[in-house]
Amino acid sequence: MTSPLRSMASSPPQMLPSGEEKRRARPIRANLRLSALVNKKIKVKDIADTRTEFFQAQKVAYQFLARRSHSCLEMKEKLQTRGFSPEVVSSVLEELESKNYLNDRVFAMDWAKKAIEHKHLGPHALRMRLHLKGIDREIIEEILQKIYSETDEEQVAQRAIKKRLEDMRQGHQSSTLGRKLAGYLARKGFTPEVIEKVLKNEIQ
Repeated sequence: MTSPLRSMASSPPQMLPSGEEKRRARPIRANLRLSALVNKKIKVKDIADTRTEFFQAQKVAYQFLARRSHSCLEMKEKLQTRGFSPEVVSSVLEELESKNYLNDRVFAMDWAKKAIEHKHLGPHALRMRLHLKGIDREIIEEILQKIYSETDEEQVAQRAIKKRLEDMRQGHQSSTLGRKLAGYLARKGFTPEVIEKVLKNEIQ
């Protein structure tokens, strides 16, 4: 059965003209009345409060999205931190997903590409950080496979150590330098095979 909160999901209320808002409110009120009949424990004040909370949470969510894209988990945690009820948060997330404002696959691809370009992260680090952002394992593996079919991991690793290598060459023997750089690349999330190849080429 469709949640009464789901029927509230149209667009941010502040963007609707007053006449249009009244027209859209009619089916919302009807659904809320139906819910009240189905569950007599629901009070009129509770319905009004829930409706108000939904629109407040929706407004906050749009403000977050105006700053940057979010994963579903990130948005959920931010709305919960603001004190919105689990039911309202769930309804807002459903609304945002239905409009494609929240899309974990798109978010993961965009985030991973930027992390490679600006932070020079390897696949292990990308996998871990995307997992922490709530991205499903299946999506993560799909994204990594696509990215590394187009991106040379060795080149990313070379860019990662370029400046560090210049800073560390002075005062370090090759063996010491190699260990330090290997540890650095491992923390960046690169595979042992790539680390070995990069260090072999860079440290002569």
